Amino acid sequence: MTAQWSIDPGSAPAYVPRKQAMIGMGGLLFGVCLCLAGCGCHGNDPSPGEIAGPETAAHPPPKPLLDGWTKPAVAIVLSGELHGYLEPCGCSATQSGGLSRRADLFRQLAARDWPITAVDLGGLVKRTREQSRYKFETIGQDYTELGYRAIALGPEELRLGADYLISRQPPEPDKPGSPPLLISANLIFYDTADLGVPARFRVIEVGGRKIGVTAVFGKTLKDQFFLRGAHGDITFTDPVKALTKTIAELKKRKVDFLLLLAQEELEESRELARRFPELNLILSAGGPEDPDDKPEYIGQTMLVTTGHKGKYVGVVGFYPDRAESPLRFELVDLDKFRFHNTPSIDQQMRAYQDRLARFAAQVMKDVPVTPHPSGSTFVGVESCRLCHTKAYAVWKSTKHAHAYESLNVGRKDQTTKWIPRTRDPECLTCHVVGWNPELVSRYESGFMLRELTGDHPERYTLLKGQQCENCHGPGSRHVELETLWANDRSKTTLATVIASRKQMHRSKETAERMICARCHDLENSPHFDFQKYWKDVEHKGRD
Repeated sequence: MTAQWSIDPGSAPAYVPRKQAMIGMGGLLFGVCLCLAGCGCHGNDPSPGEIAGPETAAHPPPKPLLDGWTKPAVAIVLSGELHGYLEPCGCSATQSGGLSRRADLFRQLAARDWPITAVDLGGLVKRTREQSRYKFETIGQDYTELGYRAIALGPEELRLGADYLISRQPPEPDKPGSPPLLISANLIFYDTADLGVPARFRVIEVGGRKIGVTAVFGKTLKDQFFLRGAHGDITFTDPVKALTKTIAELKKRKVDFLLLLAQEELEESRELARRFPELNLILSAGGPEDPDDKPEYIGQTMLVTTGHKGKYVGVVGFYPDRAESPLRFELVDLDKFRFHNTPSIDQQMRAYQDRLARFAAQVMKDVPVTPHPSGSTFVGVESCRLCHTKAYAVWKSTKHAHAYESLNVGRKDQTTKWIPRTRDPECLTCHVVGWNPELVSRYESGFMLRELTGDHPERYTLLKGQQCENCHGPGSRHVELETLWANDRSKTTLATVIASRKQMHRSKETAERMICARCHDLENSPHFDFQKYWKDVEHKGRD
């Protein structure tokens, strides 16, 4: 058994199963970088050493990192529920998060000469596609570089399959530079408890201390996950019974500190804290996206959450000689003011995008494809301009017309650092015609990569950028009827043509409520003001 967190740049995808050898759509997009949730746009981050930008009233100076802390016996970095956000949440330059900034946090902690370790709650990716596996492996590489020692298994990991997870487990987890261990005390693969995947626990030795880390998969998640489909290769066991056995074994190993990664609802974690008061710390799922920065105590057990999408991480300091409490916690917002990009992590992002490009056929094959509910197909803005010359001129002057190009070149201040996203489905979905941004799926006649268009090259050449049909719907039937009405009225009726025009019409109110927000959401466009930007894209009907 060999772990495959690392990726051979010249190889095919590493995973081979053991058992086998808009309605309407995108909308009136006004930003340049408008990638969907979970993609990984670069935002507007500076390079190391550059100033991240002036503080403003909207972004007051953040407090100094770990202000007032003395050197702990061990500093533990806690994270989880990344959900595929390799880079700051959404595409906005102002958003928090990103693995590249997280690496800078590790650098700053190391500069203090603190003993550091890190564990993750799991929930690394969001979907179960070929792209998700590439992303999972990229995260694994980043975590290996940062020194993560354990990752709990959540529903997102389990959906990747037992075979795949077995291929990710490091054979020598205590070897320096080894990938993090996948752990869960109450999940068993192939009814074989001694398989070693997942491991029931991990003992981490750092700073002369021994930290016992284990994880559980909660009953509520079990009911949700195992009822959705057959998972005969994964067995769920009672968390309380599993923890009783695991904690007893960790005590025999004379650990100084007991940490539980709880993939469950908060109330379930509170109950475990009451049942197992010997637990020093519980990192739990089930919290909000933007969590409370104050820990909760159940007896002497500290209970914390770290939010979703990688915007925050927790740092826990272990002070065994402190009388009042051996633990100190700070929720760290990975903002752009205190944290900068890390070149080695950026390089992993480049390798990830390169991999998407090399194996584009496999990646796109895994993207769901559906017919458009209208029954029409996408024809491209060049067909619209024949009758709508004024509207076309307005569109041509907006950034919508260059949305696809922005994936290749980035913003004006990013041209030397930009990593192209033109093969990334999670970014394409808001930058081309004929995709559903909310599902990251493609309509049958929607945009396709040049090399995959087959007999329909127009799906690449005519459907780049944010165009009319993303708001008004696919126009093939409308173009057909207008052509007939202009050339041979015996083959259609005025009523039919008028009905087609009404179907294609989208009011300002419809655009604001149903269309623009699909890409201009709080993550990608946190300062989006419909009334302000509508003035830049507003266009009347037929000339």
